[in-house]
Amino acid sequence: MISLGLNSPEQTYQSGDHALIIGAGLAGCAAAYVLAQQGFHCKVFESTSAAANATSGLPVATYRPYLSIGQNVVNDYFCSAFERIVTELKQSDPSIHQQRGLLQLIEKTDKWQAGKHWTVETKASASEVANNFVKKPALHIKQAGALKPACLCARWIQSSCRIELFTNSPISAIKKTTDGWLVKNNAHTTIGEGQLIVLANGNGVNHLIGQHQFPLTPARGQISHFTTDRKPPPTTPLLAAKGYAIPTDSGFWAGATHQRNSNCDSITATDDQCNLATLNAIIPGYNPELSAKKSWTGIRCTTPDRLPLVGGIPDAHFYNAAYQDLHHGRKEQSFPSGASLPGLYVLTGFGSRGATQALYAADCLAGVITGTPTAEQSILSAIHPARFLMRQLRKRPTTTR
Repeated sequence: MISLGLNSPEQTYQSGDHALIIGAGLAGCAAAYVLAQQGFHCKVFESTSAAANATSGLPVATYRPYLSIGQNVVNDYFCSAFERIVTELKQSDPSIHQQRGLLQLIEKTDKWQAGKHWTVETKASASEVANNFVKKPALHIKQAGALKPACLCARWIQSSCRIELFTNSPISAIKKTTDGWLVKNNAHTTIGEGQLIVLANGNGVNHLIGQHQFPLTPARGQISHFTTDRKPPPTTPLLAAKGYAIPTDSGFWAGATHQRNSNCDSITATDDQCNLATLNAIIPGYNPELSAKKSWTGIRCTTPDRLPLVGGIPDAHFYNAAYQDLHHGRKEQSFPSGASLPGLYVLTGFGSRGATQALYAADCLAGVITGTPTAEQSILSAIHPARFLMRQLRKRPTTTR
């Protein structure tokens, strides 16, 4: 059942149509990869000198399902996303990833049951799996691991002759035309025309759409690498609790810090110390060196419910007019379906979980664009770009900004 206002736009595209994709991080590269497989010619515009040169350029990232107790649509979404990236990585170069498994530390085992992707480990069995690095029970996710996002982005971009990457190409404006859309650079010169646009440029999405501002928040994150004489054996899995520890040959990457509303992209000693505390909490008695050997920081794009924006961009003027009485409690059957801006789509808001979900979210987006969705409707509604606008309208009248 489609939730009110959260239907997919009805568009008709032909094989060979052009998709203009803004942003060449995990989101943009995944979108190009999937749409090229559907027959679209994809032009990807990146403002910096290379793909995955910003937040998606972190040296290592985890891929895993993000679990909470009980069955819910968030679990369904992340488990589906996890399955998709695991399948993809099986077909990719082994140098891109390491499937070492992951132990998600928990306090007690009585509230958890084994699931499709994990087993429940006692304190003793978890310690054995982790080569005695942990002292708590855990969920053992055997197919989880770590990957190099930049290498994955490069694989996707290079996968098809239908994909063109344009670096050093910041987009200052998008414009609707009779047949589709065009994009302009900082010199106000048109550098691309196509039947559709996918905005995959993180927190920069709002700058380009103007009509309706999504509730996107920048969040600074830093990871740090620590070493010690106690080297983790090659069989050591990733470890996660409030934060994570990714084993390397010489120690662990620990992280990640999370500072909302921060655009500071400078590495700080304070964040290194926060990551050191995270590592010591996950691995008691590890005693790493007190200063990080390497650090990395980036600005993530987050949403209030920690789910991404995937689909057609809502026509805010239509929503505000059609649903202005929604807060009065009228029956939903008396309202029309939602409306999106023709040919304009968004794929952003992954937060710190882009490595796990980018490819599945791109699949969901491609299903919306081609009218052949493969995801459950409950998932498409949960990640629909109009969901926050509808929540506002249910509470009180609003006006277009």
